[in-house]
Amino acid sequence: ARSGDDALIVATLGANGAVEKTERLRFREHPVPAGLAFSPDGKLAYVSLSSNDTVGVVDAGGRELVREIPVGIAPMAIAVSKQTGRIYVANRGGRRPKAGDASEHLAYSARSEVLTNAATGSTASGTLTLIDPQEPETPRHFATGLAPSAVALSADGSLVAVTNAHSDSV
Repeated sequence: ARSGDDALIVATLGANGAVEKTERLRFREHPVPAGLAFSPDGKLAYVSLSSNDTVGVVDAGGRELVREIPVGIAPMAIAVSKQTGRIYVANRGGRRPKAGDASEHLAYSARSEVLTNAATGSTASGTLTLIDPQEPETPRHFATGLAPSAVALSADGSLVAVTNAHSDSV
């Protein structure tokens, strides 16, 4: 998109499944939308905004970004429980660096410092953020393997699986 903005293409489908209309939902200042999932009722879309280290909450009907929720570093994959509406976000860059983390083990990725392995330059943590839509201001964070890349929920919502690209694990 022009001027450093990013966008999602929203397609309206006809009864036969063919695209009838498209429009763009623009995000200012290049936040790099990387993952997308819908609330169980379809009224909200959750977009992992990788460069912002947030999940954008989009009013799907109004095509408007209504808020951003801070998560870990470089969120990518996102899934929503059909049963509870809870949002699960895989953060490839892992946890946010803390005061006292050795400065020689920090590197910049987009707009954020990332905790890295001094020997390899790879990320040194991976996290999964859990957001309860009833309490979005208090997300919980869980350690995963390195560079979590995908997240999936079992059909009944009782199990979450995370693939960890740099740990070769699930």
